[in-house]
This record gives sequence, structure tokens and C-alpha cells, in this order.
Amino acid sequence: MIPNGVRNLSASDDCQKSEFGRRMKLQKERILPAIHTALEARREIQFAYLFGSFAEGEKFRDLDVAVYISDPELVKKDIDYSIPLSVELELLTGYPVDVILMNSAPDHLIHSISKGMVLVDRDEDYR
Repeated sequence: MIPNGVRNLSASDDCQKSEFGRRMKLQKERILPAIHTALEARREIQFAYLFGSFAEGEKFRDLDVAVYISDPELVKKDIDYSIPLSVELELLTGYPVDVILMNSAPDHLIHSISKGMVLVDRDEDYR
């Protein structure tokens, strides 16, 4: 027999999980189009992913965005490119955004990123 306290706790957990799921869905409905539009406007971005805890529907503190850019000069300026983009996306979403250039990311990180959500895809064969 399960004690009443345990039953109430699991019912409370279910309620919290469903409330979290509802809030998460609303956040995604607001955030994803904003990020997509901002990234799509940058013609140098060949493809982009949202990955990490937000993309996986878990509790999150920030958003993780990875972009692959076609301009070799911008790739050389990794931080000079990614920081302003991070700030732009943070202003749009209201959350801190970590931007990673896939052009120079290590293979193990690329593997994790590729499991995320595609935000921009100008050339599926290239991606």
C-alpha cells in the first residue's frame, strides 16, 4: 500500500511536469520563430541548429545556437562574429544565448549539435 503522502507527491510532480511542459511549449512558440528570422536574415549562415537543454525540452538557463557560415573571413573572426550575434539573439529572446561557430567546433561537439533542431538550412546536401 502506498502512503497518502507519496500519492500526493506524485500527483504534485505530475502537475508540475505538465505545467512545465505547457510553459516550455509557449516559450518555444515565441522563441523559435524569432531566432529563425534573425538567423535567416544573415545570408552568410548556411545552416544553424538549436541544441542543448532548451531544444531537448529540459529546464534551461540559456539557449545554445550553432551556426555554420560560408564566409572564410568571418570564420577567422570567430569571437567578433559570435558575440554580436549572441547579443542580438539575447535581446530578441530575453535569454542568454551561446553562439558556436560550427566551422571551428570540435567533432564531438558537432555530433551533439547535429542532434538538435535545425533552424536554418540553405543547403541540405551541404549540411
